[in-house]
Amino acid sequence: MDYFLGEFHAHALKGHPDYRVLRRVEGRSPYPRDVPSNAQTGILIHVDTTGPNPDGDEIIVLAMIRFAFTEKGTIFGPLESYLGLNQPKKPIPPYVTRATGITDEAVKGKRINARFVGDFIKTAELIVCHDAARARRFCERLQSDFQHRAWACSRVQIRWSHEGVGCTELPFIAYRQGYFFEGDASRRLEALLEILEMPLPQSGQVAIVALAAAAQRETSQVWALGASYEVREDLRKRGYRWHGGHDGRYRAWVREVDPTQVEAERRFLDSLDVPDLCPIVTTIDATLRFSDRIF
Repeated sequence: MDYFLGEFHAHALKGHPDYRVLRRVEGRSPYPRDVPSNAQTGILIHVDTTGPNPDGDEIIVLAMIRFAFTEKGTIFGPLESYLGLNQPKKPIPPYVTRATGITDEAVKGKRINARFVGDFIKTAELIVCHDAARARRFCERLQSDFQHRAWACSRVQIRWSHEGVGCTELPFIAYRQGYFFEGDASRRLEALLEILEMPLPQSGQVAIVALAAAAQRETSQVWALGASYEVREDLRKRGYRWHGGHDGRYRAWVREVDPTQVEAERRFLDSLDVPDLCPIVTTIDATLRFSDRIF
């Protein structure tokens, strides 16, 4: 079927209430002109690793796309792309190969050039990742310049549930926005680039605008150290989540709130009447969020 016939059928199906049309993410051509002087520079990042622990596991794939965006959400890009492979010291676990398609043979003899990565992110005003809580910790060990950049997470800092999107996995978000993608880390970033320029389903706000605004806001993490097992349901209902201490931070219940809500959280924790409960509050911004340098 040729392109025009395919488009004809796609438009016909799109107008029918019993069908939904999904378009394959093909990826944009490099942006050929200068970007406006008032545009901000962003970097999309995706990493695949041998496991979840940055102190013992390693990056095997690092994909990046540099782009620019305006305060109203117009995206210019990709301006430059990078895909780096790295051979780890140990064989890639089978479950990682099943999830990513990356084999030991694919990365054999490959190394990611940390100096090149540092140059690539040098002008970045915002780094966007769909799994920033994991990726940032690995990236900062690869190249320390990542520590000085503002990070945003498109998975958790866009309120997808409020937008009627019930799952935060990238393929599902793409599906809800009318796209599908297949392939490697680069395809994931191409899909994310498309999603970021689209209006959100309910609010109509452009995704990159909502994400950038969320990244700029300072927040406070309230840790309920010493909370007893008996109050776990009260904490869960309040919005606290259990942190197991796997990254060197506290092993405790924690909730992230606006700084203006901290005193209300203190009063709530006092009301639990747990003698050993000791609240600790840390204030974080985009240069610390998702890192393990908060403490």
